Amino acid sequence: MRTRCAALLACIFLFFATTTHAKAETNVKSQIISNLDLRDAKRTDFGKFRFLGGLVLRSSDSNFGGLSAIHVSEDSIVTAIADTGFWIRGKIKRDKFGHPLQFAETLIAPLLNSDGLPFSNKWQADAEGMAIGNNKVFVSMEQESRILSFPLVGNLHKQPSQVLSGTGFVKNLKSNFALEAIAAVPKSASLPFDLVAISEFSPNEDGHARAFFRQSEVWSEFAIPLLDRYLITDAAFMPSGDLLILERRFSLATGARARVRKIASGAIASGKVANGEVVLDLDQNQVLDNMEGMSVFKTSDGKQRLALISDNNLFPLQRTLYLEFELLEDF
Repeated sequence: MRTRCAALLACIFLFFATTTHAKAETNVKSQIISNLDLRDAKRTDFGKFRFLGGLVLRSSDSNFGGLSAIHVSEDSIVTAIADTGFWIRGKIKRDKFGHPLQFAETLIAPLLNSDGLPFSNKWQADAEGMAIGNNKVFVSMEQESRILSFPLVGNLHKQPSQVLSGTGFVKNLKSNFALEAIAAVPKSASLPFDLVAISEFSPNEDGHARAFFRQSEVWSEFAIPLLDRYLITDAAFMPSGDLLILERRFSLATGARARVRKIASGAIASGKVANGEVVLDLDQNQVLDNMEGMSVFKTSDGKQRLALISDNNLFPLQRTLYLEFELLEDF
């Protein structure tokens, strides 16, 4: 009986997944976040960043939410993924000062497997990290651990995926705490590797997060210390080649917290432990939720920015937040 029920549920999931194969436009309501600090409305500077504005995003579309990774382009086009196996595309509309006003032109479509079909269950569709580089989009999948590659041509939502070769190391990561973050080295950085992938909580024997980098199609391992009970949720390279990692922590006592650490590019090497300084630290005194995604990008006028997105876990009491910062200085 259990086998029949499981088969029936799988068929129902596949039916609804395949019926949403087509790209669908959806309406997202945007509420402007003008002040990040809940105690001091005039405060704009946080660590090495200046808060520029944010948005609370809401939609009646049940497929909107659960956002776990984000990429923002120079012209404010947003590409995000949900851990339910969906692409979300949109555009940040801005005021004359460049502050976020609205998340508009939103489209949602499922990630596709190698046969060009939506994944048939949550286990296969759990997308957590995303990186764009070398004319490809790389997506790290957590529960069924693997890295997917999509060609960055034409309509991304129509592209079937391929499992990235040489990634057998993912099989040795902890179930549901596997690859959480993936980052592509920008062309501006002269580094010997092109991709970095980081586990959420698959510690090595020293208790550090296991992390990996790809050089000439060969993957090597390094480690990042897990400090102060934070877990790593995303990563993104700066133009210099230094790596920013986004971390989150939650407890009933302290609420939601999020911070960003900077790891120098030279610290990433096979067998090494790569640590770094905290450059942004946010806590319950700021407008926060379950911050999971991060993007480093430049605006059309050449200013360096940082964007964060939260995963609302498709839970009514949580929110999808988009927060945007500008670097106060080069570091």
